[in-house]
Amino acid sequence: MASRDIKDLSAEAAQKCEAFLAKVNGKLKPLNLEVFLTCTYRSQKEQDALYAQGRTVPGKIVTWTKKSVHTQRRAWDVAIRDTRTDKLRWDGPWDLLGQVAADLEIEWGGRWMVRDRPHFQIARSKK
Repeated sequence: MASRDIKDLSAEAAQKCEAFLAKVNGKLKPLNLEVFLTCTYRSQKEQDALYAQGRTVPGKIVTWTKKSVHTQRRAWDVAIRDTRTDKLRWDGPWDLLGQVAADLEIEWGGRWMVRDRPHFQIARSKK
């Protein structure tokens, strides 16, 4: 089963993710919102199963790729929760999250041609 644990990310991704969550949640707290992880690492087998969904098995299409950065431990997905009602907020403020990501040199799926607002990832290490 896909992980929600920040420890399952690479060391570099975990460090970026921790900084991202701290900065975003600091900005969202006055709005009674918080961001939490919904997916960090997933195996290639899990990614293949997600890709099959809505294509060769019943269900809604939920991914556009078989080669997810989640399988490389360099990506995470988030959701936004209203802390007053404990309900999810899919209406944003995604642009604020995207700006925080940009400030931290994290790629945001909300800027892609096929948008994936809950998705954040780091580039491969330049070593």
